This record gives sequence, C-alpha cells and structure tokens, in this order.
Amino acid sequence: MPDDYSAPSLKEVRLATLRAFAIDGGEVLDPSTCMHVVPGLGNLNVKLRMELSDVQIVSTTPRDDGGYDVLYKFRRRITPEGSLAFLAKDDFWQGTLLLDMLDAFGDNIVESAHETFRLGPFGWYSPTLLARLDLASAMQPLRVLSGERRDR
Repeated sequence: MPDDYSAPSLKEVRLATLRAFAIDGGEVLDPSTCMHVVPGLGNLNVKLRMELSDVQIVSTTPRDDGGYDVLYKFRRRITPEGSLAFLAKDDFWQGTLLLDMLDAFGDNIVESAHETFRLGPFGWYSPTLLARLDLASAMQPLRVLSGERRDR
C-alpha cells in the first residue's frame, strides 16, 4: 500500500459499501448490487438484495491517522430474497408483516452516510460502517437492513 494516496473514488466508495453489507455470508453481485444475509436469524435463509444507485460524494477529508472521512449520498432499493421472498408472496400474516417492515425501511430512499474509508490490501473498506453493522446485528438483527435512515 502506498504511503500517500488520493481519496477513494465514487466507484470505490460504492464497492466498499456493498462489500460491507455482503461480508457475513452475502456476496457482491455486480458493481451496484449485493446480497445481504440478515444475521442472527439462524438457518432461516433470510436475504435481501440491495441495490445502490445515484451515489454522490459530498465531501472527503483526509484523516491524520490515515484514510479519509467521506460524506456521501446514495439511493438504496431493497428486495427480499430466499425465505423472505416466499413470505412476501404468502397471504399469511407473516407476508403482510414483512411487506410492512420493508415499507418502514423505505424502498428507493435516499440515504446519507458519513464513514471513514481506508485503503487495505484488497481495496477500500470502511471500518466505521463495518462496526455499525456489527453493532446493529448484535443489538437488533433487523436494524442492519437499513443502516441509519436519513431522509426520503
């Protein structure tokens, strides 16, 4: 890794965000989509497809300890997969509850994020986003689905 490097590009911020959401059993499907496995729910095959679009970097600030603080915005769309997709098509109360939950998290909403990004051996990553996702999954598994909701 070089001692001096420039701020992450828009593409690098988007990919680092997708990798963070895909880290625990999910996968990055393409440059704007990942599969997120909802942690803490056992073998229920609870997955969400998350698409990021309209990513915009608002500001970048170099950190004294390395890396950059990045304020960025993006549009996020969540689609249920696996057993969630089955429940969403079901006429039972679970399907209604799931659809209400996804509505509460918002579909195609604009989010703002302020994260630290560092250049690692495999590309850019965000230790602050990874820590928030770990904390959210430990405290409340469903909170990790949306991160911090900002505005519509």
